[in-house]
Amino acid sequence: LYYLSFKGHQSLPHWLSSKFLGVSIQDLIDYDMLPEISNGYLDLSHKNINNLDGLNRIPGMQHVEIISLENNLISSIPPGAFSGLDNLEAIALGNNRLDMINPGAFSGLTHFNELELQGNPIKFSDRALLESNVKADAPQVQIRY
Repeated sequence: LYYLSFKGHQSLPHWLSSKFLGVSIQDLIDYDMLPEISNGYLDLSHKNINNLDGLNRIPGMQHVEIISLENNLISSIPPGAFSGLDNLEAIALGNNRLDMINPGAFSGLTHFNELELQGNPIKFSDRALLESNVKADAPQVQIRY
């Protein structure tokens, strides 16, 4: 870092800073770094994703049934993050930085039935509120911690 600032750079290049700070899904789209959707499955694990901006803009996303977002840097899920993804049945969010899921995060997912949250810093005392928030959007969903 000293070398970069010494050479007159005001900040790290976007592609390099993303490696340390995380990227959005929109960044992956912009830099053509998205994996292929295969048989209704999209694997976005281990990509240093820190937010879900751009998720709905992934080409072919409306056909995805299962999405893996495991082992990233996601700390929150904004309301409507998965809107328009009518075929989505399962979301794997294990090993991220989630400690709570707010109401509306999974609104509109009519086929959504499985949510995996293992390895997130969710306190046991917060699980009832989290489940209430998730089930308000998707009453049929099974949550695994």
